[in-house]
Amino acid sequence: MTYELYIGDRMYSSWSLRGWLMLEKFAIPHQTHLVGLFSGTMAADMAPLAPARLVPALRTDQGLVIGESLAIGETLAEQFPTAGLWPRAADQRATARWLVTEMVAGFVALRRDCPMQLSHVWQGFAPAAAVLADLARIETLFAHARSLSGAKNGPLFGPIVWQMCSTRP
Repeated sequence: MTYELYIGDRMYSSWSLRGWLMLEKFAIPHQTHLVGLFSGTMAADMAPLAPARLVPALRTDQGLVIGESLAIGETLAEQFPTAGLWPRAADQRATARWLVTEMVAGFVALRRDCPMQLSHVWQGFAPAAAVLADLARIETLFAHARSLSGAKNGPLFGPIVWQMCSTRP
């Protein structure tokens, strides 16, 4: 069983990186296709996956196309239940889903002011108050997750869970 994952450049596309990491970390067989996010070929590259139009997009071995990293993660968790994409404990699983959906819908200032760019370090960047508030909220959520799982450091919910931060810049 091999999946086809369509992503953009992982250096600049956090949502692409998340899609790829899910498959890589949990050793799910896949083939990666790079989409031209910045070359002007994205629409043509994504056409075979309609109605998906953004990355990441996944085509399953049955031909089903799934867009959006959270939907991809939920599907993979269903199809690979022993992989550990979500925590085993119900309270931790519910909290993990809460954190993921808050990452999808929130942290607007952080995503706006700090887009993903792994190949450059910005010197002298002073985050705005709204970015600092977003960062404080993330620390609060992570501390809550750690209090549920007892994890002092490392993965929020233990050694074999999926840690997807679903933000879309």
